[in-house]
Amino acid sequence: MSWSITLKIINDSGDTLKIVEKTCQIGSTWTDNNGDQYLAMTSSGTSGVLRFEAGNGERFIVAAGVHSYKRWSSILVDLDDNRTAMKVHPTYYEGGPDKPDQHEQITKVTAKGRTVGIYYYIPDGTNLRAVITYA
Repeated sequence: MSWSITLKIINDSGDTLKIVEKTCQIGSTWTDNNGDQYLAMTSSGTSGVLRFEAGNGERFIVAAGVHSYKRWSSILVDLDDNRTAMKVHPTYYEGGPDKPDQHEQITKVTAKGRTVGIYYYIPDGTNLRAVITYA
């Protein structure tokens, strides 16, 4: 069964925000659709990661995927230059202390007091839709 997640990005921070890296697993693809990020996945057990950089220098990762036919998300904030999506993405599937948490939706606060969140407004089915917020 194939799945998709459309991610709408809302930047209410007053600062610039750009995607600087995208990763996905085999059988998955990212597409930009008028600013929305569309992740197509060929099966459950796959995911994609977006790494962002804000004008104030903050870097963070938002991951989204499907495991055991249920959506999951993760956010990592306050990243240094060496913590890229390419390095972090495999850790979602490996054990150990560095494995990031996976949630149906999540919000985190950065060291500079900004809020990063992901909320699914179509949380069920195979064509999921969510909003990523930075404020």
